[in-house]
Amino acid sequence: LALPKADLIILPGSKNVRRDLELLKSYGWDDDIKRHLRFGGKVFGICGGYQILGKKICDPHGLEDIAGDSEGLGLLNTKTILHKEKTLKQCAVRFIHHVFLMSENSDSVNNSNNKIEDKNPEETVSYFSSYEIHNGVTQVLDARCKSLFSVTQKNKIQSTDNHFSPRENEYEDGIVSSDNTIAGSYQHGIFDEQGACDIILRWAGYKSTSKHSRSIDLASHRETQLNRLADVIDKHLDQNFLSALLN
Repeated sequence: LALPKADLIILPGSKNVRRDLELLKSYGWDDDIKRHLRFGGKVFGICGGYQILGKKICDPHGLEDIAGDSEGLGLLNTKTILHKEKTLKQCAVRFIHHVFLMSENSDSVNNSNNKIEDKNPEETVSYFSSYEIHNGVTQVLDARCKSLFSVTQKNKIQSTDNHFSPRENEYEDGIVSSDNTIAGSYQHGIFDEQGACDIILRWAGYKSTSKHSRSIDLASHRETQLNRLADVIDKHLDQNFLSALLN
């Protein structure tokens, strides 16, 4: 079950992080991931995947499994402790790490829906939708690892006439390793945002040769599929008969 060759490995979230970490190691994927990094690959961890990349995961209350500690992959100098209180947030995030900002500025990834006015009315920055759902609190133990995102909880963004000023409520989340090959964050849904996905893919080494060679716009794709479903229903079902049944 060796991992196939890739430019980017994504470690997703988990309902039982320590058990999934144990399973990952049993398959030998920890060695595969380290080999992937040695050959120039990139790794991105989301939520539980972010925790797995660190040095230690502690579950003192037995929230996900038997209480105890597990040694992580040790690829990020972090330690995670699971707390009884769960974080649940809908967020807007912007990239703040310099390597990802270089990726963002290398191509036009902004669209009007992502433009949020900053304190300076002449400047705009790109925000992307995400959400957090986790018990873990991750402590960064290496000051050389810089933050990946600046995050604003959506219900704390002030808006007037569609102009937003979120900076005063922002906090930092996620980190990037000092050699810029590993990143992790608690932000779910970031890959659903086409602009954010493009930035991450360019960080992973993907070079766009055409304006059509971008990641999939999932919102547009979802809308297209729903319209196809509606067309099929409209074509093949007797709407009058269904209305009569419902009434």
